[in-house]
Amino acid sequence: MLDTISVIIPCFNAEKFIGNALLSIYEQTKRPLEVICVDDKSTDLTINVIASFQEHLSDLEIILIESSVNAGPAVARNYGRKFAKGKWIAFLDADDTWHPQKLELQLDALIKHSLVFIGSAFSYTATSNHIYSCDIKKISVSNLLLKNYFPTPSVMALNEVLIPFDESMRYSEDYACWLLMAKHGYEMGYIPTPLTFLGKPSYGHSGLSANLVQMEYGELRAIRKCLGQLNAKAIFFQAFSILKFIKRIAVVTIRRLVN
Repeated sequence: MLDTISVIIPCFNAEKFIGNALLSIYEQTKRPLEVICVDDKSTDLTINVIASFQEHLSDLEIILIESSVNAGPAVARNYGRKFAKGKWIAFLDADDTWHPQKLELQLDALIKHSLVFIGSAFSYTATSNHIYSCDIKKISVSNLLLKNYFPTPSVMALNEVLIPFDESMRYSEDYACWLLMAKHGYEMGYIPTPLTFLGKPSYGHSGLSANLVQMEYGELRAIRKCLGQLNAKAIFFQAFSILKFIKRIAVVTIRRLVN
């Protein structure tokens, strides 16, 4: 079917959050075909919580897959996708949630605008107010090189064209995937209305030690994967990325001083 959606959730020690994520899927105005939870060798009760929701939300197909080793979200998402039967893939992280109309609005936009990939803005404050219409912005590879518009939990993409995540990358593997898809000419859309609600800040939530350097290294690597050889264009976008990195450090430093 043209409108079937598989949701993939990588889970690691998410016993406190995964229930909210699953409930936000259950409350969607457009229900997915299935929800694939890939447990990345959790050491808490994540598996038990998912099993409980499998029992209590019996009209929502929740599939639990247990990894034998902790390998990170890129591996978990790729592994979950191997089991996906939906025409479309939507990603959600275990500590994030969705607006009730997220899947419906994105699927409508994908079909109406003949897109294969779409994402949305995000917020740290969840809302459920009814959304009557959404603007759509087309995102080019140049747009994406300047800014990653697509947090992974906001993304829905056509299963048959979605590029696997680079499992050698622990940071910005999602950004590298989006850049390669844009480079290959796939039409991408962006909804500026927040449809995804993040459970923590996108960077620096644990201070300067929150892997900011590794995140920047991953972003630079993603840009290099997209642009290839070192040329003026590659130097420009990498320099711009470094300037953004310096700004992030300043923001996190100020946040720590204020708090």
